[in-house]
Amino acid sequence: MDNYLKALAFDVLSGNWDGPVYNKNNFYLYHNQATGKFEYIPYDLDNTLGIDWLGQDWEDRDIYDWSPNDPRPLYDRILAVSDYRDRFPTMDQFMDEIFAESALFPYIETMRDMITPSAEDDPYRPLDWGFTTDDFFNSYEEELPFFQTPIGLKPYITERRNSALQQLDLNNIEPILSEVGNNHPSALQDISIFAYAEDDGSLVSVEACYQLNGQNLSCVEMFDDGLHADGLPGDGTYGAVIPALNQQAEVDYYVQATDNSGKESRQPVCGTKKIFIGNASVPLVLNELMASNTGIITDEAGEYDDWIEIFSLSDVPVFLGNYHLSDNEADPTKWPMPDIWIQPGQYLLFWADEDQEQGELHTNFKLSADGEFVGIFAGSAENYALIDGISFGQLDIDAAFGRLPNGTGPFQAVYPTPGAINQAPDAVEDLDQSSRQLKVFPNPFSDVLTLEWELTGQTKADLVLRNVLGTAVLERKAEGLSSTLITSGLPAGTYFVEALFPTGQRLIKKVSLIH
Repeated sequence: MDNYLKALAFDVLSGNWDGPVYNKNNFYLYHNQATGKFEYIPYDLDNTLGIDWLGQDWEDRDIYDWSPNDPRPLYDRILAVSDYRDRFPTMDQFMDEIFAESALFPYIETMRDMITPSAEDDPYRPLDWGFTTDDFFNSYEEELPFFQTPIGLKPYITERRNSALQQLDLNNIEPILSEVGNNHPSALQDISIFAYAEDDGSLVSVEACYQLNGQNLSCVEMFDDGLHADGLPGDGTYGAVIPALNQQAEVDYYVQATDNSGKESRQPVCGTKKIFIGNASVPLVLNELMASNTGIITDEAGEYDDWIEIFSLSDVPVFLGNYHLSDNEADPTKWPMPDIWIQPGQYLLFWADEDQEQGELHTNFKLSADGEFVGIFAGSAENYALIDGISFGQLDIDAAFGRLPNGTGPFQAVYPTPGAINQAPDAVEDLDQSSRQLKVFPNPFSDVLTLEWELTGQTKADLVLRNVLGTAVLERKAEGLSSTLITSGLPAGTYFVEALFPTGQRLIKKVSLIH
């Protein structure tokens, strides 16, 4: 609900009468099945930041009663809840940090300079309302001679902000808790619980309360001193460390906080979060993932889906049918892995597309580009212990997140190498440079693929052709500045060809084999 209030804050401050505050359309209220939360999604923001079609004075509009003559049940019901109404003044912080001249004006000027060439060259601009290039520049500071633009962009922001600050009904609010999580420990590791906590006053206490196997409830103090798995001291993240249990267990926990006025809150508000603790020393790791794949690799159906790459550190084959993948810590058995084997040093790609009918490597969940958790879990004999997991943040389109060094290091931004060894972005030539320095033809190809490379002084290369599962299906050493790969007998599909040079440089191209 906090995100919803933030969205309402933007609606109120920007004058977005296309949203739920004033108008009745141009937004969706979406129930996110993955998080259980409702999300407010506006999709038409052309009438914002002072634009006026109704003869209203948007910069002075009452932030608590935007449409007094027409019912707005969604908005009214939200603010009818005292806790939400009291928390709405977090817009005070929103205005200090986001909706403020110091934050918005430099951004607006940067965007203006970026679009100026296109605005000057736009042949359609004068065909509707007769706007001139001078109008484009003047609109940032002053009104335009048309009724729907009665105030300049920057003056509107200043006046709207000042008016809203005067209207705010500042009541004491309860502590706000967010980003509650844990370190996913094994039975031999200490349990770390952490959360971000803030308040309009000061916090008196933050505690982690937990139960082992449904037994007695215990609470321990959480600290923001940099010494309790809480990040940097004074950064608002609080942490507590519970000694290792040295046994399998299910831990239910929540975080609670009290401020200097005696107001209390907890997160989750209802129920608890759960940790499954066991011993699972299986040499499998999450190695790389992509949560917004639009052009890197397709599955066997030709679709660009989210993907998760696992890697085997074992020196013997591992049967995957005993394990699970999940994007929900409280549901470790969400997707049982198929009854297949992963070979030593093999990469295996799973498609997180919620489309299991497409094959045994397709999961029953998707990844969120806004960030979430994903993990490999053991079976019932190990109490569904976490084998390996990662909570990642927001990822851009076609951005890969993986371990460096490959298979063992921490997660960080990597060059996309689905089914192949992870590389730092600056260790692998980018796609444009790869296109210049490694040429493959024909592509698509049938049976014979020719490669040419242009690297000064590099006349030797190790060539590898991998399928989408990361398995090397063809390898050869080459000398000179070109070579060919004979692929007779390989099935049609998508492959990756790699050229590794003695200097450590690696060029990768995606190719399609057809028959």
